[in-house]
Amino acid sequence: MKRNLFFVCLIATSIAVTLVSTYISYKNAVHAAQDFLKSQARGIATSLDTALSRYGTKENIFTDIIESGKWEGIAFLGLYTSDGLTVLHSNEHLIHKRIEDTDIKNTAERGEPIYHAMVLGTGEEVFALDVPVHLRGSTMTLRVALHTYPARTIARGARFQLVSVGVVLCILSLISVFFLIASRKKEELEKTVAEKEKLSVLGEMASVLAHEIRNPLGSIKGFAQYLKEQITGQRPQNREVTEQYLDIIVSESKRIETLTEDLLTYARQDDLRIESFSLLALVRETLSSVPVPSPISLRVDIPEDIILASDKNKLRQVMANLVQNAIDSIHETGNIDIRAEGKGGSVLMKVTDTGTGVSKDALANMFKPFYTTKTKGTGLGLAIVERYVRAIGGKMSVESERGKGSTFSILIPIKVRGNT
Repeated sequence: MKRNLFFVCLIATSIAVTLVSTYISYKNAVHAAQDFLKSQARGIATSLDTALSRYGTKENIFTDIIESGKWEGIAFLGLYTSDGLTVLHSNEHLIHKRIEDTDIKNTAERGEPIYHAMVLGTGEEVFALDVPVHLRGSTMTLRVALHTYPARTIARGARFQLVSVGVVLCILSLISVFFLIASRKKEELEKTVAEKEKLSVLGEMASVLAHEIRNPLGSIKGFAQYLKEQITGQRPQNREVTEQYLDIIVSESKRIETLTEDLLTYARQDDLRIESFSLLALVRETLSSVPVPSPISLRVDIPEDIILASDKNKLRQVMANLVQNAIDSIHETGNIDIRAEGKGGSVLMKVTDTGTGVSKDALANMFKPFYTTKTKGTGLGLAIVERYVRAIGGKMSVESERGKGSTFSILIPIKVRGNT
């Protein structure tokens, strides 16, 4: 898990760094394209200002410049008075025509160059530089308009690079997510296989131990009961002590038998036996075999229309263990609530008690084999419950607080696939 988390952080960091650096490169390329246009326009404007100072406005040098192709990328050149009269223009048909343009007026009045974009009559967007020039004793405005396709080419290339990197990173992200999912599934599969192997070994060991324990244990319990029947001739005081000792032998023998049965149940790997049944009827059958003492108030809230296709015996064992656990947690009086509700293709069951509850440390070890907070008990009851819930495709969780009781939640599918 830690390795996967490190891998995710490494991938996320790499993607973030790559995206940021690519975006910065894109923005730098766009700014470089703008700077290129500005630099080109300034250079042309400076040369034209010198030429106009030398030749004046008698000759239309703008037409010659466009026709000679001295400077590439020029859309048009124009010289205007402050009120918008065209003095010179690379298109001779526009000379002596007046235009309404605030940029021309502002440039002449302020004496400062202005960079701006404008749209030609053809619909093309061009980059324009308006600079003030001093001719005929007055201030005019020189306009240099450049085609933007070189800058657009640079920006388009940078944008394509940004999109390409983004697509590649998305693909790599999807591959990484797939890898993480596959890695997690592999770990879960390895964990499941290891658990099955462990349970297989435990099952073989439990079978041998059960056989070896049951025979002498049966003899011990049988002879204890026989001796209890044969002490009728003893003195009352001696008979009472002897009966007490023999009762202890029988009681502890039964406890060992219970431990053996629980161990076999936990280690046994039974196939699922799927059948259709009513959840409410199953809970009622369970309560008839695990009676709730009268000082404890029991409430069952399960809709009659919840019909499951699952392993009935396993679910009955789950409910029996949870109900018995709830009873054991209540010392005198209390409440036990058993509720269920449908959630799509699943059923959520909750068994809530007002018993003693458990601490956070105990809560973390609740489903571990042989762990118990009771003075008597095998510590396998809840481990069996959790294993059976997983066997029928469900999930289990528990909420508990010391002195306030516990709630066991089970989410199981309505239909379980398995061997019938």
